[in-house]
Amino acid sequence: TRTFDFDKEPAAAAFEKVSESVENYTSMEDLEKTIASMESEMLAAAKELEFERAAKLRDRIKELKQLIVMEA
Repeated sequence: TRTFDFDKEPAAAAFEKVSESVENYTSMEDLEKTIASMESEMLAAAKELEFERAAKLRDRIKELKQLIVMEA
């Protein structure tokens, strides 16, 4: 499972909040797998009482899901 640490490099750089599109992912399946992985990590962070980290993941997941809607 990939971890997304927003406070450290290179993960923070990989998930900068910039205008992006689905083309940044190799496929829609890749995007969906990324979202699923981030959702698992978000739940784990909440369980470990890392609420700020969980909130950052939640916000990023929301952004990625909006990419799917915009492409539909």
